[in-house]
Amino acid sequence: MAKSLKGYCAVEPNTKISEEVEAGSPLFRELMDHFYSNRGLAKDVFWRTYNSDFINDFSSILDRHEGYSDFTFKSLWKHTDLIHWTPAKNIITNLENRFGGRRNGEAIAYKKYEDAVPKMNAFNEHPLYSDVYIAKVELRTDLKYGLVIYPKTKRLAQEVSKINYNYTLNQKLRDFWASKGVGIGALTEYEKQLGINGVADLDLAQAVGNGTLEIIRIAEGEVGETVLPEESVHLMVAATKHLPLTQRLLKTRTGL
Repeated sequence: MAKSLKGYCAVEPNTKISEEVEAGSPLFRELMDHFYSNRGLAKDVFWRTYNSDFINDFSSILDRHEGYSDFTFKSLWKHTDLIHWTPAKNIITNLENRFGGRRNGEAIAYKKYEDAVPKMNAFNEHPLYSDVYIAKVELRTDLKYGLVIYPKTKRLAQEVSKINYNYTLNQKLRDFWASKGVGIGALTEYEKQLGINGVADLDLAQAVGNGTLEIIRIAEGEVGETVLPEESVHLMVAATKHLPLTQRLLKTRTGL
């Protein structure tokens, strides 16, 4: 169980000593970062760690920054109740500001989920926060994407895993179609069509992947053309739209 910092009074050095120590302290910088530049909170926690009773009680379990008398933020986070020093909502807002969910308190909108997923993963791989919190890319009401941080749950971890699966699959599909001479523009057009038909962007990779698989099966003679789903037809048209034969077939079909 994490030990409480609140049982230790903050040391009160004179102003000059305080400013000099804080300016050169790696722990103080970490606390300022964590508390989103709330100097009052950072000072309160920092100078509690210089309380002689705190040092005696914690020296055996906390790590220190190499070359400094400071304890590390990571070990404080792990072994004390530092996580409870600010309301969870405030901590989450601070983390979203730091990791790409917000800018100056305002939520950031990403046009493509591909732009937000790497930021989501950067947070979820963070050694300090990923045990307690989890970042997730979500579709906003304006049809753009946001990075949102929540207290970690099993359900959210499964949802994030699905997002990463789709993200990785999408990259592989783009590489595959590019190797067949199909440009990003064709796939984008197909994805837009799927979106118009109500498929959520975060699931587009699976829809494109299923269509790709059906086309490969037909090409290899595993299944007959009569079973080709409508979605796969759209993908084939988008993929081959630049070919003269496709252009002639489209003109014949539409009478243009």
